[in-house]
Amino acid sequence: MLLRKAEHTLKAIDYFTFDGFLFQYLFFFLTGKSHKRLAPDFGSYFSEMFDYMDRKKESVYFVGAKKEELQTFVGLIRSKYPNIKITGMHDGYFGSDDEPNLLSDIKKNSPDKIIVGLGTPKQEKFSVKVKKTSPDTLIFNCGAFISQTANHGEEYYPKWINQLNLRWIYRIRKEKGLFKRYFREYPKGIIYIIKDRFIL
Repeated sequence: MLLRKAEHTLKAIDYFTFDGFLFQYLFFFLTGKSHKRLAPDFGSYFSEMFDYMDRKKESVYFVGAKKEELQTFVGLIRSKYPNIKITGMHDGYFGSDDEPNLLSDIKKNSPDKIIVGLGTPKQEKFSVKVKKTSPDTLIFNCGAFISQTANHGEEYYPKWINQLNLRWIYRIRKEKGLFKRYFREYPKGIIYIIKDRFIL
């Protein structure tokens, strides 16, 4: 719903993944196509991706979270994945005046991947700018992944929560402000998706 107001940004994004079962089921209902849930966290494909990066000794640049959270997160990554080269990092609290220097630093360090956790739509808009200045770098948006990992460790969700697809209930209990998103904004989003599919 936020990105549909930024059409230029929306069109510049190469891939979207389904990070919740609701969108999996809705997409299957509307198109007949099945897709696996791929969430940007260690409970999903990020675990395999970081293992791969460690084996291949890839480099990465992190952007997002508060400065203290980012430092804690990077410490956890360095401890578990010692072969990953962290070429740079920047917290998520920066303005438009800071962007040119940050984009320049990313370009100078030329990481294999950059992981951006700024929240929507800021992370998508920033990532599109990175895509233009550093076209050879793979960019992954991760929402609150950096903060969650720093504050709660690698296993943010208990395994049984993941297995039963109850992540949304768990997050409502853990994080403020999500009740409104799930029960007011998500129903609106479903209406927009159906409208886009059958009317536009």
